[in-house]
Amino acid sequence: IGNLRVAAKLKVYRMAVLVMTAFFVLVALVSTLVIRSTIHSITEVWSPSLECLQELQTITAKYRIKQHLVETDTAAMAACEKETNDMENQIKDISSKLEKIINSNKKAQAGKADYEKASSAWEDYRSASENIYKLSRDNKQADAANLMTGSVYESNKEFVEKLNSVRDDFQAELDTAKVIANICTIIIFIVIIITGLAIAVIATIIGKITEPVRQIDEAVASLRKGELSNVDMLTYESDDEFGETITKLKEAMGILSAYVSEISQEVKFIAQGDLTRNGDDI
Repeated sequence: IGNLRVAAKLKVYRMAVLVMTAFFVLVALVSTLVIRSTIHSITEVWSPSLECLQELQTITAKYRIKQHLVETDTAAMAACEKETNDMENQIKDISSKLEKIINSNKKAQAGKADYEKASSAWEDYRSASENIYKLSRDNKQADAANLMTGSVYESNKEFVEKLNSVRDDFQAELDTAKVIANICTIIIFIVIIITGLAIAVIATIIGKITEPVRQIDEAVASLRKGELSNVDMLTYESDDEFGETITKLKEAMGILSAYVSEISQEVKFIAQGDLTRNGDDI
């Protein structure tokens, strides 16, 4: 590049800046879109779905504890039934919300099979509640307790296992989304630094194009003052227009310096009274 013509140099540097700027914009745009999509999945899918799963686990655990307290008192049994009915309504609302979230996202639908199995197991468990309460009202607490620890227990066990499986999968997706968002943020930060440094370097190089102009200007000023020995100030070397100009200027200054030196010598001879010098010597 150093030996290219000035116009070619400027074109190369300009194209380099344009390419780096385009690269930065492209990387920033792609990373921003990925971050935006990732943040949406975090805030609209994984975080709320995990919150729903946690609420389901909490409420269903309370529900089962409440069922284990088989009551014999009619008023206490009625209060217990009312409380469990309220819990069932809460579970339905949370389940409905969770189903909407799962159906709205393709990745979340991967956990739909386990969630449906969990829902089916919970429905089996819930349906058994009526029999448990009926046995309790008929003073068959032992049979009610056996039912809760038998098939109903297996239904609850399956429900918990499948719900945990969905939760673990969604937690993994949430963790992955956070990692992706952090990586994209780091990439943008690194690209900004690299692009900024590269543009600064190119700007510095472009600024150096004016260096030979300064040297030529100082050399011409030196010539005006009659100083012909300052050839060392012309240090720029290149095959471009400035390099050629400086080379010719150095040659001209050398020739002029030789002429002046020769003329000075002849003038010295004349000053000493030697008037027999041949004109060709001067």
